[in-house]
Amino acid sequence: MEFKPRERTRACAVCLKNDQLLMVNIFDAHLEAHCWMPPGGGIEDDESADMAAEREAKEETGVIVKVMPETRISKEYTFEHNGLWFRTLTHFYWAIYEEEDPEFDPKKREAEIFACEWTPLDLAFERMSPWEPIQTAVYELIFPSTRDKSGARNEQADQSSDG
Repeated sequence: MEFKPRERTRACAVCLKNDQLLMVNIFDAHLEAHCWMPPGGGIEDDESADMAAEREAKEETGVIVKVMPETRISKEYTFEHNGLWFRTLTHFYWAIYEEEDPEFDPKKREAEIFACEWTPLDLAFERMSPWEPIQTAVYELIFPSTRDKSGARNEQADQSSDG
C-alpha cells in the first residue's frame, strides 16, 4: 500500500515587536515535545491566505496584526499531526503589530495552543530548529536582504552578513 499524506494549505503571520517574535507553543506528537512557532493555521474556504494569517494570529494569541501580502514566502514540507501525515504548503507573511485584542480570552483558544509569548530572536530561532522550512521562511522575512528579487536566497548577502 502506497503512503499518501493528506494535502493541507496554511498561512502564518511573522510579527516582530521590540525585536521579539510572536510565537505559540504547541505539542508536536511526532517529536513528542512541546514546540514553538509563529501563529498560523489552515485557510478557510471563504478567505485568502493573507486573511487567514491575520485571523490565526488573533485567534491563537489575541494579537491583531496586518499582514503585508507582497512579502509572502511559501514553503512545502511534510509533518505529522494527531497520527496523520500532511503534505503542507504554508504561506508565510511579514505582519505588522497593531494592538492586543481587549476581548481575547486565552481560555477560549484552540486546545492545541498551550501558550503564546513574544520571544527574543536568538531564542526564537533556537526553538524553531526542528522545523527547517519554518525557520528558513521566518529568517527570510526578518532578514529580506538574504533573498534576491525572485525570492531565491542571495548567497552574496549571506556571506557578507557572516563576517
